[in-house]
Amino acid sequence: MRARRPGTAVSLIRDVDELFDRHFGAAGTGPSVWEPAIDLYLEAGRVCLLVEVPGVAAADIEVRIGRRLVLVRGNRRGRARSPRFYESEIPYGPFERRVELPVSVDPASHRIELADGVLALELEQAREAVRIIKVE
Repeated sequence: MRARRPGTAVSLIRDVDELFDRHFGAAGTGPSVWEPAIDLYLEAGRVCLLVEVPGVAAADIEVRIGRRLVLVRGNRRGRARSPRFYESEIPYGPFERRVELPVSVDPASHRIELADGVLALELEQAREAVRIIKVE
């Protein structure tokens, strides 16, 4: 957010607008992309990533794995018929979460499962080969 002078209502309104744009998408720019919550931890030589995606079908999720990055994207579909909402806090539409990993992994060594609205991904930590070079 931009720095503002104390007491300027116009600056305060602009800051609130920027906050809403960042979280809900700018007006007229199409659907916003939301980020699901994650847990990331290391356990016995594996990197474990949990992504909260309740209400999202497995067919609507895509996972891309690199040596130090995981990208999870997809789409939470809305209701077939839009009711008249009084409150709407559940994000619908496209989502994306980029996760930088704390260690290198072997992208081919994945195990993935979707259960109870949580996508669980396990990756084997890459075996970094140490190369010893003799100085002559």
